[in-house]
Amino acid sequence: FFFQAEDGIRDSSVTGVQTCALPISLLDPRMVREARSKEIEFVRQFGVYEKVPAEQAVGKTKVSIKWVDVNKGDASKPEYRSRLVGRELRRLDPFMSGTFAASPPTESLRFMLSNFMTRRTRKGRRQELTLGVLDVSRAHFHPPAEREVYIDLPAEDHEPGMVGKLLKTIYGTRDAAAQWEKFYTDVFVAIGFVAGSFSPCLFHHAVRDLAVWVHGDDMLILGERAEVELLEQELREHMLLKRRALLGWRPDEDKSITILNRIVELHPDYKNTGERSLTYEPDARHVEIAVKAVGLESSSARAVTTPTIKSQEYLDDEPLNGKDITLFRSLCMRLSFLAVDWPHLLYPCKEIARKMQKPTRGAMARLKRVIRYLKGAPRCVQTFREQDEVSELVMMTDSDFAGCLETRKSTSSCFLWRGQHLIRATSSTQGIQGLSSGESEFMALVRGCSNLLGAAAMSRDLGYKFACRASTDSSVAKSIAERRGVGRIRHLHTPLLWLQTKCSRGEVKLTKIKGEVNWADLATKVQDQKRIYECLSACGFEVVLGRSSLALKAAL
Repeated sequence: FFFQAEDGIRDSSVTGVQTCALPISLLDPRMVREARSKEIEFVRQFGVYEKVPAEQAVGKTKVSIKWVDVNKGDASKPEYRSRLVGRELRRLDPFMSGTFAASPPTESLRFMLSNFMTRRTRKGRRQELTLGVLDVSRAHFHPPAEREVYIDLPAEDHEPGMVGKLLKTIYGTRDAAAQWEKFYTDVFVAIGFVAGSFSPCLFHHAVRDLAVWVHGDDMLILGERAEVELLEQELREHMLLKRRALLGWRPDEDKSITILNRIVELHPDYKNTGERSLTYEPDARHVEIAVKAVGLESSSARAVTTPTIKSQEYLDDEPLNGKDITLFRSLCMRLSFLAVDWPHLLYPCKEIARKMQKPTRGAMARLKRVIRYLKGAPRCVQTFREQDEVSELVMMTDSDFAGCLETRKSTSSCFLWRGQHLIRATSSTQGIQGLSSGESEFMALVRGCSNLLGAAAMSRDLGYKFACRASTDSSVAKSIAERRGVGRIRHLHTPLLWLQTKCSRGEVKLTKIKGEVNWADLATKVQDQKRIYECLSACGFEVVLGRSSLALKAAL
Protein backbone atom coordinates (compact mmCIF):
# COMPACT_ATOMS: atom_id res chain seq x y z
CA PHE A 1 0.00 0.00 0.00
CA PHE A 2 1.13 3.54 -0.70
CA PHE A 3 -0.11 6.93 0.45
CA GLN A 4 -1.84 9.06 -2.14
CA ALA A 5 0.18 12.11 -3.06
CA GLU A 6 -1.08 15.37 -4.48
CA ASP A 7 2.34 16.52 -5.70
CA GLY A 8 2.62 14.27 -8.75
CA ILE A 9 3.07 10.59 -9.49
CA ARG A 10 6.24 8.67 -10.22
CA ASP A 11 6.12 5.95 -12.82
CA SER A 12 7.88 3.53 -10.46
CA SER A 13 5.27 3.82 -7.68
CA VAL A 14 1.57 3.15 -7.39
CA THR A 15 0.29 6.32 -5.78
CA GLY A 16 -2.38 8.80 -6.68
CA VAL A 17 -4.53 11.72 -5.69
CA GLN A 18 -7.91 11.43 -4.06
CA THR A 19 -11.03 13.35 -5.00
CA CYS A 20 -11.55 16.66 -3.19
CA ALA A 21 -14.32 15.07 -1.12
CA LEU A 22 -11.93 12.69 0.63
CA PRO A 23 -8.70 13.13 2.60
CA ILE A 24 -5.41 11.46 1.73
CA SER A 25 -5.65 7.72 2.39
CA LEU A 26 -4.42 4.36 1.11
CA LEU A 27 -4.93 2.81 -2.30
CA ASP A 28 -4.73 -0.84 -3.23
CA PRO A 29 -1.74 -1.26 -5.64
CA ARG A 30 -3.34 -4.19 -7.45
CA MET A 31 -6.53 -2.27 -8.20
CA VAL A 32 -4.50 0.78 -9.25
CA ARG A 33 -2.51 -1.33 -11.75
CA GLU A 34 -5.75 -2.75 -13.15
CA ALA A 35 -7.21 0.76 -13.52
CA ARG A 36 -4.05 2.01 -15.28
CA SER A 37 -4.04 -0.96 -17.61
CA LYS A 38 -7.66 -0.26 -18.50
CA GLU A 39 -6.83 3.39 -19.18
CA ILE A 40 -4.01 2.41 -21.54
CA GLU A 41 -6.49 0.24 -23.44
CA PHE A 42 -8.76 3.28 -23.90
CA VAL A 43 -5.77 5.38 -25.02
CA ARG A 44 -5.11 2.88 -27.77
CA GLN A 45 -8.79 2.45 -28.64
CA PHE A 46 -9.27 6.20 -29.14
CA GLY A 47 -5.92 6.70 -30.86
CA VAL A 48 -5.02 9.47 -28.43
CA TYR A 49 -1.47 9.84 -29.74
CA GLU A 50 0.91 8.52 -32.33
CA LYS A 51 4.53 7.74 -31.58
CA VAL A 52 7.07 9.95 -33.34
CA PRO A 53 10.83 10.48 -32.93
CA ALA A 54 11.71 12.74 -30.00
CA GLU A 55 13.59 15.07 -32.39
CA GLN A 56 10.27 16.04 -33.97
CA ALA A 57 9.15 17.66 -30.70
CA VAL A 58 12.19 19.92 -30.38
CA GLY A 59 11.07 23.56 -30.21
CA LYS A 60 7.40 22.52 -30.05
CA THR A 61 4.93 22.37 -27.16
CA LYS A 62 5.94 19.33 -25.11
CA VAL A 63 4.00 18.34 -22.01
CA SER A 64 5.03 16.01 -19.21
CA ILE A 65 2.47 13.51 -17.93
CA LYS A 66 1.47 11.83 -14.69
CA TRP A 67 -1.01 9.28 -13.43
CA VAL A 68 -3.93 10.39 -11.28
CA ASP A 69 -5.40 7.43 -9.42
CA VAL A 70 -8.70 7.85 -7.60
CA ASN A 71 -11.05 5.68 -5.57
CA LYS A 72 -14.35 7.39 -6.33
CA GLY A 73 -16.16 4.96 -4.07
CA ASP A 74 -15.20 3.97 -0.55
CA ALA A 75 -13.61 1.03 1.25
CA SER A 76 -16.73 -1.14 1.00
CA LYS A 77 -17.67 -0.06 -2.55
CA PRO A 78 -14.39 0.66 -4.34
CA GLU A 79 -14.51 2.34 -7.73
CA TYR A 80 -10.95 2.86 -8.94
CA ARG A 81 -10.20 5.14 -11.85
CA SER A 82 -6.84 6.09 -13.30
CA ARG A 83 -6.32 8.98 -15.67
CA LEU A 84 -3.34 9.79 -17.84
CA VAL A 85 -2.99 13.53 -17.30
CA GLY A 86 -0.87 16.14 -19.01
CA ARG A 87 0.85 18.85 -16.98
CA GLU A 88 0.57 21.88 -19.21
CA LEU A 89 1.29 24.76 -16.88
CA ARG A 90 -0.54 28.05 -17.21
CA ARG A 91 2.55 30.10 -16.39
CA LEU A 92 4.19 29.03 -19.66
CA ASP A 93 1.51 30.85 -21.67
CA PRO A 94 -0.82 32.76 -19.28
CA PHE A 95 -2.73 34.50 -22.09
CA MET A 96 -3.55 31.46 -24.22
CA SER A 97 -6.95 31.89 -25.86
CA GLY A 98 -9.57 29.23 -26.38
CA THR A 99 -9.23 27.60 -22.95
CA PHE A 100 -12.52 28.68 -21.34
CA ALA A 101 -15.15 25.99 -20.77
CA ALA A 102 -18.52 26.75 -19.21
CA SER A 103 -20.26 24.96 -16.35
CA PRO A 104 -24.03 25.04 -15.82
CA PRO A 105 -25.28 27.36 -13.04
CA THR A 106 -25.63 25.78 -9.61
CA GLU A 107 -29.42 26.05 -9.63
CA SER A 108 -29.79 24.32 -13.00
CA LEU A 109 -29.58 20.80 -11.50
CA ARG A 110 -32.40 21.48 -9.06
CA PHE A 111 -34.35 23.15 -11.86
CA MET A 112 -34.08 19.95 -13.90
CA LEU A 113 -35.32 17.95 -10.90
CA SER A 114 -38.18 20.43 -10.48
CA ASN A 115 -39.09 19.97 -14.15
CA PHE A 116 -39.20 16.22 -13.59
CA MET A 117 -41.52 16.67 -10.58
CA THR A 118 -43.89 19.10 -12.31
CA ARG A 119 -46.94 17.65 -14.07
CA ARG A 120 -46.88 18.62 -17.72
CA THR A 121 -49.63 18.46 -20.33
CA ARG A 122 -48.94 18.67 -24.05
CA LYS A 123 -51.67 18.60 -26.72
CA GLY A 124 -54.27 17.62 -24.15
CA ARG A 125 -52.23 14.65 -22.91
CA ARG A 126 -50.35 14.39 -19.66
CA GLN A 127 -46.73 13.46 -20.19
CA GLU A 128 -45.00 10.83 -18.07
CA LEU A 129 -41.44 12.10 -17.91
CA THR A 130 -38.24 10.10 -17.62
CA LEU A 131 -34.87 11.44 -16.47
CA GLY A 132 -31.94 9.75 -18.17
CA VAL A 133 -28.58 9.95 -16.36
CA LEU A 134 -25.62 9.30 -18.66
CA ASP A 135 -21.87 9.34 -18.20
CA VAL A 136 -19.42 9.88 -21.05
CA SER A 137 -16.43 7.60 -20.67
CA ARG A 138 -13.09 9.32 -21.35
CA ALA A 139 -14.78 12.52 -22.47
CA HIS A 140 -11.55 14.35 -23.26
CA PHE A 141 -10.39 11.57 -25.60
CA HIS A 142 -13.28 12.34 -27.98
CA PRO A 143 -12.41 15.74 -29.55
CA PRO A 144 -9.49 15.96 -31.98
CA ALA A 145 -6.42 17.93 -30.96
CA GLU A 146 -6.33 21.32 -32.68
CA ARG A 147 -2.83 22.21 -31.52
CA GLU A 148 0.48 20.49 -32.18
CA VAL A 149 1.28 19.10 -28.75
CA TYR A 150 3.69 16.34 -27.77
CA ILE A 151 3.74 14.30 -24.56
CA ASP A 152 6.12 11.97 -22.80
CA LEU A 153 5.08 8.35 -23.21
CA PRO A 154 3.75 6.56 -20.12
CA ALA A 155 5.89 3.78 -18.67
CA GLU A 156 3.24 1.26 -19.73
CA ASP A 157 3.74 2.23 -23.41
CA HIS A 158 7.32 3.49 -23.36
CA GLU A 159 9.60 3.20 -26.40
CA PRO A 160 13.18 4.58 -26.32
CA GLY A 161 13.71 7.72 -28.41
CA MET A 162 10.01 8.23 -29.05
CA VAL A 163 7.38 10.70 -27.79
CA GLY A 164 3.65 10.95 -28.36
CA LYS A 165 2.07 13.45 -30.74
CA LEU A 166 -1.48 14.14 -29.59
CA LEU A 167 -4.23 13.29 -32.05
CA LYS A 168 -6.93 13.77 -29.36
CA THR A 169 -7.02 15.99 -26.31
CA ILE A 170 -6.09 14.57 -22.91
CA TYR A 171 -6.87 15.65 -19.38
CA GLY A 172 -4.53 18.34 -18.17
CA THR A 173 -3.90 20.09 -21.48
CA ARG A 174 -5.21 23.61 -21.22
CA ASP A 175 -7.72 23.52 -24.04
CA ALA A 176 -9.07 20.01 -23.33
CA ALA A 177 -12.26 21.16 -21.56
CA ALA A 178 -12.96 23.81 -24.20
CA GLN A 179 -12.52 21.28 -27.01
CA TRP A 180 -14.84 18.82 -25.26
CA GLU A 181 -17.49 21.54 -24.90
CA LYS A 182 -17.18 22.35 -28.61
CA PHE A 183 -17.40 18.65 -29.48
CA TYR A 184 -20.60 17.86 -27.59
CA THR A 185 -22.20 21.15 -28.65
CA ASP A 186 -21.63 20.25 -32.32
CA VAL A 187 -23.16 16.80 -31.69
CA PHE A 188 -26.32 18.16 -30.06
CA VAL A 189 -26.76 20.90 -32.66
CA ALA A 190 -26.41 18.35 -35.47
CA ILE A 191 -29.21 16.29 -33.87
CA GLY A 192 -31.46 19.37 -33.84
CA PHE A 193 -30.97 20.87 -30.39
CA VAL A 194 -30.53 24.56 -29.67
CA ALA A 195 -27.68 25.46 -27.34
CA GLY A 196 -28.53 27.79 -24.48
CA SER A 197 -27.65 31.49 -24.57
CA PHE A 198 -27.54 31.93 -20.80
CA SER A 199 -25.58 28.71 -20.37
CA PRO A 200 -24.08 26.79 -23.32
CA CYS A 201 -24.29 23.62 -21.18
CA LEU A 202 -28.10 23.55 -21.53
CA PHE A 203 -29.91 22.32 -24.65
CA HIS A 204 -33.50 22.11 -25.84
CA HIS A 205 -35.21 20.33 -28.72
CA ALA A 206 -38.60 21.96 -29.29
CA VAL A 207 -40.02 19.32 -31.65
CA ARG A 208 -39.08 16.32 -29.52
CA ASP A 209 -39.66 18.23 -26.26
CA LEU A 210 -36.33 17.23 -24.75
CA ALA A 211 -34.15 19.17 -22.31
CA VAL A 212 -30.47 18.32 -21.76
CA TRP A 213 -28.09 19.36 -18.97
CA VAL A 214 -24.34 18.79 -19.31
CA HIS A 215 -21.78 19.10 -16.52
CA GLY A 216 -18.36 17.91 -17.63
CA ASP A 217 -18.86 14.28 -18.64
CA ASP A 218 -22.24 13.96 -16.88
CA MET A 219 -25.50 14.37 -18.81
CA LEU A 220 -29.15 14.54 -17.82
CA ILE A 221 -31.87 14.09 -20.43
CA LEU A 222 -35.47 14.95 -19.54
CA GLY A 223 -38.40 13.93 -21.71
CA GLU A 224 -40.68 11.05 -22.52
CA ARG A 225 -38.97 7.69 -22.30
CA ALA A 226 -39.07 6.82 -26.00
CA GLU A 227 -37.41 10.12 -26.90
CA VAL A 228 -34.83 9.81 -24.12
CA GLU A 229 -33.81 6.34 -25.30
CA LEU A 230 -33.74 7.44 -28.93
CA LEU A 231 -31.46 10.35 -28.08
CA GLU A 232 -29.18 8.01 -26.15
CA GLN A 233 -28.84 5.82 -29.25
CA GLU A 234 -28.04 8.88 -31.38
CA LEU A 235 -25.38 10.03 -28.92
CA ARG A 236 -23.77 6.58 -28.88
CA GLU A 237 -22.89 7.09 -32.55
CA HIS A 238 -20.57 9.91 -31.46
CA MET A 239 -19.61 9.13 -27.84
CA LEU A 240 -18.70 6.25 -25.57
CA LEU A 241 -21.63 6.36 -23.13
CA LYS A 242 -22.55 4.57 -19.94
CA ARG A 243 -26.17 4.68 -18.79
CA ARG A 244 -26.09 5.22 -15.04
CA ALA A 245 -29.86 5.34 -14.52
CA LEU A 246 -33.22 5.86 -16.14
CA LEU A 247 -35.23 7.56 -13.41
CA GLY A 248 -38.98 7.24 -13.65
CA TRP A 249 -42.16 5.93 -12.05
CA ARG A 250 -42.56 2.74 -14.09
CA PRO A 251 -41.71 -0.53 -12.33
CA ASP A 252 -38.74 -1.18 -14.65
CA GLU A 253 -37.23 2.28 -14.15
CA ASP A 254 -34.64 3.28 -11.55
CA LYS A 255 -35.64 4.97 -8.32
CA SER A 256 -32.29 6.29 -7.07
CA ILE A 257 -28.95 7.63 -8.31
CA THR A 258 -26.14 9.95 -7.28
CA ILE A 259 -25.59 13.06 -9.43
CA LEU A 260 -22.47 15.13 -8.71
CA ASN A 261 -22.29 13.20 -5.41
CA ARG A 262 -25.81 14.36 -4.51
CA ILE A 263 -28.19 11.55 -3.63
CA VAL A 264 -31.46 11.62 -5.59
CA GLU A 265 -34.26 9.19 -4.71
CA LEU A 266 -37.82 8.77 -5.99
CA HIS A 267 -40.67 7.91 -3.62
CA PRO A 268 -43.89 6.75 -5.35
CA ASP A 269 -45.76 6.87 -2.01
CA TYR A 270 -43.97 9.46 0.11
CA LYS A 271 -44.52 8.75 3.83
CA ASN A 272 -47.75 6.91 3.02
CA THR A 273 -49.38 10.09 1.73
CA GLY A 274 -50.12 8.69 -1.70
CA GLU A 275 -48.17 11.47 -3.44
CA ARG A 276 -45.03 11.21 -5.53
CA SER A 277 -41.91 12.96 -4.36
CA LEU A 278 -38.18 13.22 -5.01
CA THR A 279 -35.58 13.69 -2.27
CA TYR A 280 -32.22 15.36 -2.74
CA GLU A 281 -29.29 15.57 -0.32
CA PRO A 282 -25.58 16.38 -0.62
CA ASP A 283 -22.58 14.15 0.05
CA ALA A 284 -22.62 13.03 3.72
CA ARG A 285 -18.83 12.58 3.75
CA HIS A 286 -18.25 16.33 4.05
CA VAL A 287 -19.85 16.38 7.50
CA GLU A 288 -17.90 13.29 8.63
CA ILE A 289 -14.60 14.80 7.50
CA ALA A 290 -15.31 18.18 9.13
CA VAL A 291 -16.30 16.58 12.45
CA LYS A 292 -13.15 14.44 12.43
CA ALA A 293 -10.90 17.39 11.51
CA VAL A 294 -11.80 19.37 14.64
CA GLY A 295 -11.77 16.36 16.98
CA LEU A 296 -15.50 16.08 17.63
CA GLU A 297 -15.97 12.47 16.49
CA SER A 298 -16.17 10.99 20.00
CA SER A 299 -19.59 10.29 21.49
CA SER A 300 -18.78 12.58 24.42
CA ALA A 301 -18.37 15.64 22.16
CA ARG A 302 -21.31 17.98 22.65
CA ALA A 303 -23.54 19.03 19.76
CA VAL A 304 -25.45 22.33 19.62
CA THR A 305 -28.93 23.13 18.33
CA THR A 306 -28.16 26.10 16.06
CA PRO A 307 -25.30 26.70 13.60
CA THR A 308 -24.44 30.15 14.95
CA ILE A 309 -25.23 32.54 17.80
CA LYS A 310 -24.47 36.14 18.69
CA SER A 311 -21.19 36.04 20.59
CA GLN A 312 -18.37 38.46 21.37
CA GLU A 313 -16.01 35.51 20.95
CA TYR A 314 -16.46 35.75 17.17
CA LEU A 315 -15.00 39.28 17.21
CA ASP A 316 -11.59 38.04 18.44
CA ASP A 317 -9.28 39.33 15.69
CA GLU A 318 -6.12 37.55 16.80
CA PRO A 319 -4.76 35.95 13.61
CA LEU A 320 -4.31 32.23 13.19
CA ASN A 321 -0.96 30.85 12.10
CA GLY A 322 0.64 27.78 10.64
CA LYS A 323 -1.49 24.69 10.18
CA ASP A 324 -4.55 26.36 11.70
CA ILE A 325 -4.80 28.65 8.66
CA THR A 326 -4.76 25.68 6.27
CA LEU A 327 -7.31 23.81 8.39
CA PHE A 328 -9.59 26.85 8.58
CA ARG A 329 -9.58 27.46 4.83
CA SER A 330 -10.11 23.81 4.01
CA LEU A 331 -13.08 23.43 6.35
CA CYS A 332 -14.51 26.80 5.31
CA MET A 333 -14.74 25.70 1.69
CA ARG A 334 -16.08 22.29 2.66
CA LEU A 335 -18.90 23.90 4.65
CA SER A 336 -19.54 26.41 1.86
CA PHE A 337 -20.02 23.49 -0.50
CA LEU A 338 -22.68 22.09 1.84
CA ALA A 339 -24.32 25.50 2.17
CA VAL A 340 -25.12 25.52 -1.55
CA ASP A 341 -27.69 22.79 -0.79
CA TRP A 342 -28.54 23.66 2.85
CA PRO A 343 -29.98 27.19 3.22
CA HIS A 344 -29.70 27.25 7.03
CA LEU A 345 -25.89 27.16 6.65
CA LEU A 346 -25.72 30.04 4.18
CA TYR A 347 -25.46 32.90 6.68
CA PRO A 348 -22.89 31.38 9.09
CA CYS A 349 -20.77 30.04 6.22
CA LYS A 350 -20.87 33.41 4.50
CA GLU A 351 -19.64 35.10 7.67
CA ILE A 352 -16.87 32.52 8.05
CA ALA A 353 -15.78 32.91 4.42
CA ARG A 354 -15.29 36.66 4.93
CA LYS A 355 -12.22 35.75 7.00
CA MET A 356 -10.65 33.50 4.39
CA GLN A 357 -7.89 35.95 3.52
CA LYS A 358 -6.86 36.58 7.14
CA PRO A 359 -8.31 33.88 9.39
CA THR A 360 -8.80 34.80 13.05
CA ARG A 361 -9.51 32.94 16.26
CA GLY A 362 -13.00 34.40 16.28
CA ALA A 363 -13.69 33.01 12.81
CA MET A 364 -12.35 29.59 13.86
CA ALA A 365 -14.67 29.61 16.88
CA ARG A 366 -17.63 30.37 14.60
CA LEU A 367 -16.58 27.58 12.23
CA LYS A 368 -16.35 25.05 15.07
CA ARG A 369 -19.83 26.08 16.19
CA VAL A 370 -21.22 25.17 12.75
CA ILE A 371 -19.47 21.79 12.89
CA ARG A 372 -20.84 21.12 16.39
CA TYR A 373 -24.30 21.78 14.97
CA LEU A 374 -23.66 19.37 12.09
CA LYS A 375 -22.57 16.68 14.53
CA GLY A 376 -26.11 16.69 15.92
CA ALA A 377 -27.84 17.29 12.56
CA PRO A 378 -25.65 15.63 9.91
CA ARG A 379 -28.41 15.19 7.31
CA CYS A 380 -30.84 17.63 5.80
CA VAL A 381 -32.99 16.35 2.94
CA GLN A 382 -34.83 18.49 0.41
CA THR A 383 -38.12 17.08 -0.91
CA PHE A 384 -39.58 17.98 -4.30
CA ARG A 385 -43.25 17.06 -4.16
CA GLU A 386 -45.13 16.60 -7.41
CA GLN A 387 -46.82 19.85 -8.42
CA ASP A 388 -48.87 21.36 -11.24
CA GLU A 389 -47.36 23.66 -13.82
CA VAL A 390 -46.72 27.25 -12.75
CA SER A 391 -46.49 30.35 -14.90
CA GLU A 392 -43.94 32.40 -12.97
CA LEU A 393 -40.71 32.26 -11.02
CA VAL A 394 -40.79 33.95 -7.62
CA MET A 395 -37.84 35.49 -5.81
CA MET A 396 -38.15 36.22 -2.08
CA THR A 397 -35.67 38.80 -0.80
CA ASP A 398 -34.78 40.05 2.65
CA SER A 399 -31.99 41.89 4.42
CA ASP A 400 -30.64 42.45 7.92
CA PHE A 401 -29.85 46.17 8.24
CA ALA A 402 -26.32 46.87 9.55
CA GLY A 403 -26.10 43.37 10.98
CA CYS A 404 -22.30 43.11 10.80
CA LEU A 405 -20.87 44.28 14.15
CA GLU A 406 -17.46 45.03 12.57
CA THR A 407 -18.38 46.95 9.39
CA ARG A 408 -22.10 47.69 9.95
CA LYS A 409 -22.82 46.36 6.48
CA SER A 410 -26.10 44.60 5.75
CA THR A 411 -26.75 41.07 4.51
CA SER A 412 -28.87 40.26 1.45
CA SER A 413 -30.73 36.97 1.13
CA CYS A 414 -32.51 35.70 -2.00
CA PHE A 415 -34.65 32.55 -2.31
CA LEU A 416 -35.77 31.50 -5.80
CA TRP A 417 -38.97 29.46 -6.14
CA ARG A 418 -40.55 27.51 -8.95
CA GLY A 419 -43.98 26.77 -7.48
CA GLN A 420 -43.42 24.81 -4.25
CA HIS A 421 -39.82 23.97 -5.15
CA LEU A 422 -36.90 26.01 -3.82
CA ILE A 423 -34.45 26.24 -6.72
CA ARG A 424 -31.76 28.49 -5.30
CA ALA A 425 -30.86 30.30 -2.08
CA THR A 426 -28.08 32.85 -1.53
CA SER A 427 -26.69 35.00 1.26
CA SER A 428 -24.21 37.82 0.68
CA THR A 429 -22.82 40.89 2.38
CA GLN A 430 -23.85 44.12 0.69
CA GLY A 431 -20.94 46.04 -0.80
CA ILE A 432 -22.44 49.43 0.02
CA GLN A 433 -23.31 50.58 3.53
CA GLY A 434 -27.01 51.33 3.55
CA LEU A 435 -28.08 54.32 5.62
CA SER A 436 -31.53 52.94 6.39
CA SER A 437 -33.31 49.61 6.56
CA GLY A 438 -35.38 50.58 3.51
CA GLU A 439 -32.23 51.23 1.50
CA SER A 440 -30.67 47.90 2.49
CA GLU A 441 -33.94 46.11 1.64
CA PHE A 442 -33.91 47.79 -1.78
CA MET A 443 -30.33 46.62 -2.42
CA ALA A 444 -31.40 43.08 -1.50
CA LEU A 445 -34.35 43.41 -3.89
CA VAL A 446 -32.04 44.55 -6.69
CA ARG A 447 -29.75 41.60 -6.15
CA GLY A 448 -32.68 39.21 -6.03
CA CYS A 449 -34.20 40.56 -9.25
CA SER A 450 -30.84 40.25 -10.99
CA ASN A 451 -30.75 36.55 -10.05
CA LEU A 452 -34.41 36.20 -10.97
CA LEU A 453 -33.90 37.51 -14.50
CA GLY A 454 -30.92 35.18 -14.89
CA ALA A 455 -33.04 32.21 -13.76
CA ALA A 456 -35.72 33.15 -16.29
CA ALA A 457 -33.07 33.20 -19.03
CA MET A 458 -31.80 29.81 -17.86
CA SER A 459 -35.32 28.37 -18.01
CA ARG A 460 -35.71 29.61 -21.60
CA ASP A 461 -32.57 27.66 -22.49
CA LEU A 462 -34.44 24.52 -21.40
CA GLY A 463 -37.65 25.40 -23.23
CA TYR A 464 -39.64 27.02 -20.40
CA LYS A 465 -40.99 30.57 -20.33
CA PHE A 466 -41.85 32.16 -17.01
CA ALA A 467 -43.00 35.55 -15.82
CA CYS A 468 -40.87 37.09 -13.05
CA ARG A 469 -42.18 38.12 -9.63
CA ALA A 470 -40.16 39.44 -6.69
CA SER A 471 -41.53 39.43 -3.14
CA THR A 472 -40.28 41.61 -0.30
CA ASP A 473 -41.54 42.41 3.19
CA SER A 474 -40.39 46.03 2.86
CA SER A 475 -42.88 48.66 1.66
CA VAL A 476 -40.03 51.15 1.25
CA ALA A 477 -38.01 48.87 -1.05
CA LYS A 478 -41.10 48.16 -3.13
CA SER A 479 -41.99 51.84 -3.46
CA ILE A 480 -38.43 52.78 -4.52
CA ALA A 481 -38.45 50.09 -7.21
CA GLU A 482 -41.86 51.11 -8.56
CA ARG A 483 -41.10 54.81 -9.01
CA ARG A 484 -38.58 56.55 -11.28
CA GLY A 485 -35.42 58.25 -10.05
CA VAL A 486 -34.03 58.66 -6.53
CA GLY A 487 -36.88 60.78 -5.18
CA ARG A 488 -36.10 62.09 -1.70
CA ILE A 489 -33.35 59.51 -1.08
CA ARG A 490 -30.66 61.71 -2.66
CA HIS A 491 -27.76 59.48 -1.61
CA LEU A 492 -29.17 56.36 -3.31
CA HIS A 493 -26.60 54.52 -5.42
CA THR A 494 -27.91 55.31 -8.92
CA PRO A 495 -26.53 52.20 -10.72
CA LEU A 496 -29.13 50.22 -8.75
CA LEU A 497 -31.99 52.06 -10.41
CA TRP A 498 -32.06 49.77 -13.46
CA LEU A 499 -34.67 47.80 -11.54
CA GLN A 500 -37.10 50.71 -11.87
CA THR A 501 -36.97 50.39 -15.65
CA LYS A 502 -37.60 46.65 -15.48
CA CYS A 503 -40.60 47.18 -13.20
CA SER A 504 -42.07 49.97 -15.35
CA ARG A 505 -41.83 47.72 -18.43
CA GLY A 506 -43.56 44.88 -16.61
CA GLU A 507 -40.59 42.55 -16.88
CA VAL A 508 -40.57 42.16 -13.09
CA LYS A 509 -43.67 42.33 -10.91
CA LEU A 510 -43.36 43.20 -7.23
CA THR A 511 -45.37 41.83 -4.32
CA LYS A 512 -45.42 42.82 -0.64
CA ILE A 513 -45.49 39.87 1.77
CA LYS A 514 -45.51 39.57 5.56
CA GLY A 515 -42.19 39.17 7.28
CA GLU A 516 -43.16 35.96 9.08
CA VAL A 517 -43.71 34.17 5.74
CA ASN A 518 -40.65 35.63 4.03
CA TRP A 519 -38.50 32.51 4.18
CA ALA A 520 -35.44 34.38 2.87
CA ASP A 521 -35.17 35.65 6.45
CA LEU A 522 -33.43 32.34 7.22
CA ALA A 523 -30.17 33.44 5.57
CA THR A 524 -29.93 37.04 6.80
CA LYS A 525 -28.98 36.74 10.48
CA VAL A 526 -28.69 34.56 13.56
CA GLN A 527 -31.88 32.53 14.10
CA ASP A 528 -33.15 30.38 16.94
CA GLN A 529 -33.87 26.70 16.43
CA LYS A 530 -37.64 27.16 16.14
CA ARG A 531 -37.35 29.73 13.34
CA ILE A 532 -34.70 27.64 11.52
CA TYR A 533 -36.94 24.58 11.47
CA GLU A 534 -39.98 26.64 10.48
CA CYS A 535 -38.17 28.10 7.47
CA LEU A 536 -36.62 24.77 6.49
CA SER A 537 -40.01 23.05 6.58
CA ALA A 538 -41.58 25.78 4.43
CA CYS A 539 -38.72 25.38 1.92
CA GLY A 540 -39.22 21.62 1.68
CA PHE A 541 -36.29 20.59 3.90
CA GLU A 542 -36.22 18.17 6.80
CA VAL A 543 -33.42 17.42 9.25
CA VAL A 544 -33.30 13.63 9.58
CA LEU A 545 -31.25 11.09 11.49
CA GLY A 546 -29.58 7.93 10.24
CA ARG A 547 -27.70 7.41 7.02
CA SER A 548 -28.83 7.03 3.44
CA SER A 549 -28.21 3.59 1.96
CA LEU A 550 -26.57 5.34 -1.02
CA ALA A 551 -24.17 7.44 1.06
CA LEU A 552 -20.47 6.59 0.79
CA LYS A 553 -18.22 6.48 3.84
CA ALA A 554 -15.33 8.89 4.20
CA ALA A 555 -11.83 7.41 4.37
CA LEU A 556 -10.93 8.85 7.76
